[in-house]
Formats: sequence, structure tokens, C-alpha cells
Amino acid sequence: SIAPNCPEPWIALGNLLSLQQQTDKAIQMFERAANISKKCSYALALAGHEYLLSEMLKESENAFLNSIARNPYEWSAWYGLGEVKCRQDSFVSAEYYIHKALEMNPYSSILCFIYGTVLRRCDRQEESMEMFNKALELDPTNVVAIYEKGMTLYNLGKLEEAQECLSKAGSFSIQEPAISYTQGKIAQQLGDFKNSLFYFVDASIKGYSDKKDLSLNIEGMIDSLIKEIIEDDQDENQDDTKKDIKYDFNEKNEKIDEKEDDEYNDIEIADDDEDII
Repeated sequence: SIAPNCPEPWIALGNLLSLQQQTDKAIQMFERAANISKKCSYALALAGHEYLLSEMLKESENAFLNSIARNPYEWSAWYGLGEVKCRQDSFVSAEYYIHKALEMNPYSSILCFIYGTVLRRCDRQEESMEMFNKALELDPTNVVAIYEKGMTLYNLGKLEEAQECLSKAGSFSIQEPAISYTQGKIAQQLGDFKNSLFYFVDASIKGYSDKKDLSLNIEGMIDSLIKEIIEDDQDENQDDTKKDIKYDFNEKNEKIDEKEDDEYNDIEIADDDEDII
């Protein structure tokens, strides 16, 4: 049975419906909880996140604002507003809202890496790196933070460090195609065509979404490998030719030296014969 005049049971029921992906019914439960108690800010924040899942950005924003109006310290609602602004590509506003949420919940590894991604979109790469490091201090197994740190290193041109970071992320999430794809791009830029081809094929097997781009990269790496093999063969042939020329040259010099020695010996023999006579 449900206590009809308490918000908590309706919130619990809404969470259950949300887990079952019954978004509309979950919103109804959260709004009912919010109507029962005018002090209940959490229910409105949860409703806002459900609206966000359905890409109903205006309704989501209103729910978050109403939640904050009831309780200015409802960090989940501040974070939700940041998410709305991110989806509207308004990253400066998103940075403000998510920073507010982080001030209220500074020990959340998830909030730290989300804030880091927003900072990166604001082209504040070094600051975003600090947030990813903080996220990993709080939770070393936060695979998304590891991946985002690797992407930031990639953007900063630190390719070897980025590759190391993404390899670590891949060990935690072995079925994530985006990690393999990015590793392929880094290996490509480092001139490691064999590993680049391996990573691109691996991303394809794991189901990387942009098939056209992936196919172009795979074809490009195959062409590069073929070119590399041809150039290696040409270099080997040139080395063999140089060796043959050097051998012929040395052989001719040896024959000339032998001929000169024979002529010198003939002259000495002739001189000795004259002396005898």
C-alpha cells in the first residue's frame, strides 16, 4: 500500500517506472509527489531528468527551475539545467550551471568529469584536464573520465600520452568502439599504420556508428601499408644493387692488382735473366 499524502512513495514508484523506461508514467508520479508537498524539490528535479530523456527541453528546463525555486541547493536541478544548455549548444551557460552543481556536490566523480567535458567544449583544455584528474582521484575506475582525459590529451597534441590513456580506458570497456577508433586515429598520426589498421578494424567489429568514415580510414591505412611495403622493397633492391656494384668494383680492383703484380713479377724475372747473361 502507498501512503497517499506523502511524496516519498510516489517518488519511489516513479523511479521504478523510470527503470522500466515508462517515462510518461514516471513523470506523472514525480509531479504527483511534488504536488503533495510544496517543499519537495527533489521530485521536480527527477521529473526534469525524465523530460530530458525524451528531449523535451522546455519542459525539462521549467521543472529544474521550479525545483531550484523550492530549494536553491538542489544540485541535481542545477546539473540538469547544465545538461539542457549543453543540448542547446550553449556551453558558457552550461558551464555556469554545472559549476554551481559541483560547488554543492564537490566529491562526485561523475560531476567532475561532466564539468571537465563542458570546459573542453569551452576550449579551456588545461582546466578540463584538472577536472578529469580530480574525477579519477575520486574514482580511479571512472572509465568515461579516463576516456575524456585521453581525448583532451589528444586535442592538446600529446599523442603518446593520449594513446596510453585510451589503452587504459579500453581495458575497462573492451566493447566500446569509439575508444578503438580514436586509438586508430592517433596511431595514424604517429605513422604506425599497422596498429592503426588494427584499431580501425576492431572499431568496425565492435559496431562503430560512422561506417563511411571508418571504411575510408581502413582503405587509407591499407593504401599506406601497401605503399610502405613497396618502398621497403625498393630500398632493399637499391641496397642489393649497391652491394652488387661494390662487389663488382672490388672484384675488378682485385683483378687489376693481380695483373699489376704479375707484370711486376715478369719485369723482375727479366731483369734477373739479364743479370745472369
